[in-house]
Amino acid sequence: HHYIDPQTPLDLTGKRILVVGIGNSAADITVELSSKTLQNTVTLSTRSSAWIVPKYIAGRPGDTVWKTSPYLPLSWQRKAIQLMAPYMGVDPTLYGLPEPNHKLFEAHPTQSVELPLRLGSGDVIPKPNVARLDGNTVHFEDGTSAEFDAIVYATGYNITFPFFDPDFVSAPGNDIRLYKRMFSPGIDNLVFIGFAQAIPTLFPFIECQAKLMAAYAIGRYALPPVAEMERVIDADQQKYVGHCVDRPRHTQQVDYFHYEHDIRTRELPAGVKRAELRRRRVEETV
Repeated sequence: HHYIDPQTPLDLTGKRILVVGIGNSAADITVELSSKTLQNTVTLSTRSSAWIVPKYIAGRPGDTVWKTSPYLPLSWQRKAIQLMAPYMGVDPTLYGLPEPNHKLFEAHPTQSVELPLRLGSGDVIPKPNVARLDGNTVHFEDGTSAEFDAIVYATGYNITFPFFDPDFVSAPGNDIRLYKRMFSPGIDNLVFIGFAQAIPTLFPFIECQAKLMAAYAIGRYALPPVAEMERVIDADQQKYVGHCVDRPRHTQQVDYFHYEHDIRTRELPAGVKRAELRRRRVEETV
């Protein structure tokens, strides 16, 4: 979170720079720092590697083209894409990076148009995982080593809530159990909005959650019992991240199109019925 641009917080011009990681932020930082105008020597090191998918497909933003169907199992759709992967140019070994230790979509792919170009042109030097540091010298697992002036660690983040007591809300291992990625079972006056890694896009996901929250706020939607919430959380977790490699970075992943269809066609109507039933029970007791 410290990196802003090539001048902030450090002057990263004319330097030997190592970027560690291969997520979206790592790719963007690597591309920016490898611009010839900065006269840097940039090396990219990755432990697990990643499949690199384009930001544009057929001239259109990828998130407007990629769309899963809520009427087919996600596992079938992932398998179809995995079979097409060799013909899509998403294999990082084509650009000198290590082979991923997972199949496409078993971990977050990296979305970048320019990174393959920089790797292919030699503006970025690909390296495997770091083995050890020795002063300014970095030794890599392939037995090579090089000296660097700066290392940028683009290795992810941890989910924390410094404004909450840990006994109230916390996310050990980046895992927080939320019903429909919004409600903590047993806490009915706290709602999380946008607290997920929605694929392929976040803002329609936030809009979907905002509609559910609005219905909840005016009493039109009611939550199920805590036991049912816990059961659904387990089922949703298996559906959305059960196929992923077991890492903290995947705990909040969700497929937007399946999620939105579920909220619109199942959860919201069911919650409206629950709210109406509770309202009738209250009226009967008056």
